[in-house]
Formats: sequence, C-alpha cells, structure tokens
Amino acid sequence: MNLGSNKLVQLNESLFDIVTLEELDLSNNAITVLSAKIAQLKQLRDLKVFRNKLKGLPAEIGELKTLKRLDISYNELVALPSEFANLTDLQQLSK
Repeated sequence: MNLGSNKLVQLNESLFDIVTLEELDLSNNAITVLSAKIAQLKQLRDLKVFRNKLKGLPAEIGELKTLKRLDISYNELVALPSEFANLTDLQQLSK
C-alpha cells in the first residue's frame, strides 16, 4: 500500500487492521509517531518510512518477524529500540 507523499501527520489506526499487508510505503510525509499497532501487521515484509519526522520507533517493531526491508532514513531518530534486534529476517536497512 502506497501512502507516500500525502502530507500525513498521523495515521488512521484502522490501517493496522489490514493484517495481510505485505508492503507499506509511508515515505515523504510528516509523521511524528509510528503506532505500536504496527505489530499487528504480522505479514509485513517491506516498510518505508523515510523522509518523515519520526523521533523514535515503537518497541513493538521488533514483533515484525517477516520484515525484510526497512527504510527509516531522513527522520529525526536518535536511537533504535533494543527490540530491533528481534528483526532476524531483516535483509536491508536504510537509516
């Protein structure tokens, strides 16, 4: 699902009810917080959140066991949660 470049500041929580979602592009928005409900997307393989205003990632991101590609570049991230180490299938990280 491509929601990139839509000037989004926050996400509708119902987005996380689409549990079969495999790709999610939230790039080029103004999102400041990524909901802990991201963990509901158990089949997510590709997550793009580059060029937002994220200051951190929720610890629940570590529950995305099928995540292979993650682009978090061009945000305001200072550190990653320790649960990030649980992303054992991650093949590509852009930060």
